Amino acid sequence: MITRKSDIVSFTPRPITNRPISSNRRRGRNEITEEQKNEIKEAFDLFDTEKTGKIDYHELKVAIRALGFDIKKADVLELMREYDKTNSGYIDYNDFLDIMTQKISDRDPTEEIIKAFKLFDDDDTGKISLKNLRRVSRELGENLSDDELQAMIDEFDKDMDGEISQEEFLIFSSKMMKYNATDKEKIFEAIEDFVLYIISWLLNINVDIFKNDANKKYSSSILDKKLVKLSRIVSVVELINNMIIQNKSCTQREIYYKLYNIFNEQCQTNRHIKDVCAILGFPRSSLNIYASEKGCIAGLLTLKKRGEILNISNMEYGLMINDNLLNVDKVESLAHYILVVEKYSLYQKLCEKKMWNTLPLILITGKGFPDYATRKIIFDLVNLFHLECVYVGDYDPYGIRIYLSYKEGCRNNQNAIYPCKDIKWIGMCSEDVNFFPKESLLPLSMKEKHVIQNLLNDKNLYYNSKLRTEIFVMNEKNVKFEIEAFEYVGMEFFVKNYLIRKILRKEWLQ
Repeated sequence: MITRKSDIVSFTPRPITNRPISSNRRRGRNEITEEQKNEIKEAFDLFDTEKTGKIDYHELKVAIRALGFDIKKADVLELMREYDKTNSGYIDYNDFLDIMTQKISDRDPTEEIIKAFKLFDDDDTGKISLKNLRRVSRELGENLSDDELQAMIDEFDKDMDGEISQEEFLIFSSKMMKYNATDKEKIFEAIEDFVLYIISWLLNINVDIFKNDANKKYSSSILDKKLVKLSRIVSVVELINNMIIQNKSCTQREIYYKLYNIFNEQCQTNRHIKDVCAILGFPRSSLNIYASEKGCIAGLLTLKKRGEILNISNMEYGLMINDNLLNVDKVESLAHYILVVEKYSLYQKLCEKKMWNTLPLILITGKGFPDYATRKIIFDLVNLFHLECVYVGDYDPYGIRIYLSYKEGCRNNQNAIYPCKDIKWIGMCSEDVNFFPKESLLPLSMKEKHVIQNLLNDKNLYYNSKLRTEIFVMNEKNVKFEIEAFEYVGMEFFVKNYLIRKILRKEWLQ
């Protein structure tokens, strides 16, 4: 029952929930959700005090205002004249439903966002503070910690002053209201089709007549009929469905922890997320799933968004890379090169030396094997600015495999591999052995020798004679060394006489 005005939920667009299975799911322009209809009925019943199924002029005015609409006396009289055809002084529920449906359809979303902002900003400071969020959280009966509330502020707070201005609230909320409304509907339909497919398989009945796309087939390689894999995929789909309904997002790491009872390791979770993306036909970001931030970027790169400028070269260790880093109004760079380094330890040292002030470059590390977001940002930057991309890593079989993961992208997912085919290998190389004392050189393990054999049998390397030669020499000499070995000759020498010299002279393998 509605007890006070603050209990009325504003009629902002909501994702469709608990939708009946139907081949016709498109609502008309003036049609509203069942949830909104329930709120209208609740308001009508509240002010129909005599339970006659009718309300008079005064009750109509109060009911409309209770639902969050300001209305003048003259407008209420006009509505009574329009709907009370018999001049009885009353209108029934169907009339009231028609009135409110039209008002909801005509409502300006911006006004609603501003009203919502003012409900938070009860002290009229023009900002939403942590204190304001604590109050609202308490009133709603939500026991949210200060860390959780601060995370909400951080999501809105673009000028990083610790509070949310009305402009920030308006921009973010408008974006969320417009955010992929069509995509969301299509995602729900894809999920529904998938559920129907599972029902069809489990019960061995034909449910194609209920599906949006009765001709859609699911690859047996993606969805084999093993119950363990099926349960994992269904669990991920359920989690995605709930996140989209609630306008929430999470990282792949968070999904692993949420579903820890059915997944044994993170890579297993990631594989099933890829499978779900293929099943539903949407990229991971559209399903509100993001990679755990792993890679880092520094150097000559400037991002501009909504009048704000972020110059990454002024940041001591750059930024963490995520899927949306380049989702800005404008990207600018004076770089000529992208230098990709295998390890974060070297990345840190090059950041401390601000290597981009000596050689115009963007510096990136994937901290070992690169994730999706790191490969994607390299792919995007190379194509956007036509940059020369070079790589430096350990002289061992895994260093070569990491280089190839940048060059070839992810071979397991045909839809989003993001290869950087022109990335050049500048080191470490077999000839660099002469730089280091013997104690820095290590023998190959049996596992590493096995990796070398796999590399030599890789058909993709048949036409890369220089890289194959490096692998042969490594195997023949039974030697490897890590990039940290350059500590013996000093970082100054390594940067100026090795990295910069090799890049400028184009002394690299491809």
